[in-house]
Amino acid sequence: MACSTIKKKKCKCGCGKYPSLGYSGYAYSCAPEEIKEKVGARKDFLRKQQNRRKAISVKLRADNREKDETTGETYKELWFKARRIEMTGKCVCGCGLSSCKNDDKYFRFSCAHVLAKSKFESIAFHPENCIELSYWNGCHSDFDNKGYEWVKIWKPKLWAIVVEKFKILYPFIDQKEYQFIPDALLPYIPLNDIDKC
Repeated sequence: MACSTIKKKKCKCGCGKYPSLGYSGYAYSCAPEEIKEKVGARKDFLRKQQNRRKAISVKLRADNREKDETTGETYKELWFKARRIEMTGKCVCGCGLSSCKNDDKYFRFSCAHVLAKSKFESIAFHPENCIELSYWNGCHSDFDNKGYEWVKIWKPKLWAIVVEKFKILYPFIDQKEYQFIPDALLPYIPLNDIDKC
């Protein structure tokens, strides 16, 4: 950078200081009050977002701390072990590939949640909130990342299972979590419950 022809800009007020990041070309000490308020509000917003994300992760980790008195294992681990017993060893999306059922280390990777456990805490560990999908071949990742609309169009066999399980899970969803129900699943809510959403 010693031979660079790029000149560093100075503060807009002409004081000779270098501008502070995010202050529209002003040094912090020279910035007008409206710019300082705007930057402060943005920082508060980002701080609140970060705190909300931390609170969610703390809640999810709390699931791991609660232990069953008889076995001494966490409820989350017991849920995964129970789902492993129910697994068949084949992906249910229709691809016919193997799941991780027989892998002691990675069997959890083939347990896809029908409704995300981060948004639907009331049914996070419900026995029907699980679909067996191949992890190493991308079926689980496609299901999580591409969304319900993609599954509805490209994986009709998997979509039928999702809808069936959603109908079973719906009565157990806490009313506070109704706002998170994906649009693709709204038509499958029982008619007498549509007004609640």
